[in-house]
Amino acid sequence: MACCVLRVSGASLDPELVLQQTSLSAVSIWHEGDQRSSRPHDSRVDAGFVIDISDKKTLYEQIQDAIVFLTNHRHTLLDLSARSEVTRMGLDFGIVLRDVAAQYNRFPVPLIQLAAEFKIELELSQYACELGLSCVSRTAIQTYSRLCVQFLNEPKPTAKRNSINRPPARHPVPRKAKCCTGLNKSA
Repeated sequence: MACCVLRVSGASLDPELVLQQTSLSAVSIWHEGDQRSSRPHDSRVDAGFVIDISDKKTLYEQIQDAIVFLTNHRHTLLDLSARSEVTRMGLDFGIVLRDVAAQYNRFPVPLIQLAAEFKIELELSQYACELGLSCVSRTAIQTYSRLCVQFLNEPKPTAKRNSINRPPARHPVPRKAKCCTGLNKSA
């Protein structure tokens, strides 16, 4: 899941024609009405394509590759951003969620300046793949995090003990269970 891609899309976009007119090669192409997933009624409302920018694992390396790509393809990206049929361009940086209480990531100014010049959005997708968990999206992780915060912020019961909120009494364990009656022959 760790990689960086450029997604280009638009409702009236002809992805094959656009790609023929550029030096870019896509790893994925979709059209309006194509199924996004196996869920019913989950079809695409636009057309577009995906270009691989980096297959590096760290965000820092992906950012360096993205800066090189944006610099090397400046004229093509300016042409894409000027097309009326292109309504969205976005760089998606996919990273592995670290096993920490809080994860902070930032984009350097040179990347932000280049992305702004081409009207490219920046997106950070975090995946829990290398934590021993199944690959879950950032949305699932955010939902889990929100539930944890809600749990931690819930009011705690008072420490006052009385007959109503006293913990249940522990029942003593019998010294001899019926199945073990013949084992203790000290009598």
